[in-house]
Amino acid sequence: MYPGIVTRGVAFVVDLLIVNAITLAATVGIGLVVSAVDPGKTTVNLPEVLLTAAGWLAFSAAYFVGFWVIAGSTPGMRAMGIRVTGADRERVTWWHGLCRLVGLGLSFVTLGLGFLLILVDERRRALQDRVGGTLVVRA
Repeated sequence: MYPGIVTRGVAFVVDLLIVNAITLAATVGIGLVVSAVDPGKTTVNLPEVLLTAAGWLAFSAAYFVGFWVIAGSTPGMRAMGIRVTGADRERVTWWHGLCRLVGLGLSFVTLGLGFLLILVDERRRALQDRVGGTLVVRA
């Protein structure tokens, strides 16, 4: 009934591929426009790199939270036949989605320890599920 770490991991990798493909295309497109407008500017400085990283983070956050709240699953989750719900099986709210995003970040900051909770929790909840008050179930 509750998907394991491999199913959830594959779904997350699919979503990361989608996010990175979109942001790469956008970055290349913006770079082409900038080089066409000002062909002499070929250097990239720290402010541009930071702006690009901030754009990637903002788009990634909007992608995950938006899909969790609006559709109940990201494209990667849909491909793996899973979805996210509130802890008592209601729809995920914007607040739950944002809290889940914070928990996802904390899972990465702890070098993946937050994801390992899936292995010991009876409902296979990771840190982001506990922080966000959510549950991942089979669709």
